[in-house]
Amino acid sequence: VFLISGIGITPALSILKELERVKYNQKVFLFYTNKNKENAAYLKDIEHIQLEQFKLILVNTGTQKRIDDEFLKNQLGNYFGYTYYISGTTGFVNGMKTILTTNHVSLDAIKMDDFG
Repeated sequence: VFLISGIGITPALSILKELERVKYNQKVFLFYTNKNKENAAYLKDIEHIQLEQFKLILVNTGTQKRIDDEFLKNQLGNYFGYTYYISGTTGFVNGMKTILTTNHVSLDAIKMDDFG
């Protein structure tokens, strides 16, 4: 599960392309949040990712509420059985980490990349 804000997509895109190259066949969720769709860097590249079980969830904070616990649970079903990669601003990274740890996700299952 990728939880990405803004330009934090840069390292995630490289990982997604590698998953595509090796034909990864398990669930991959990309939650990608930006102020609006026009600000979503590399969106065309992301939309062309060819993974069997890939789901892109765009969150446009200019018109939608931010990613929260309820939203994640509705999309994922539950928090367990996934590895989480969080990338974005410090506030975003800390907020996502708090949601996950509050829901008993192990720190071992959470990877973070703080773009400040």
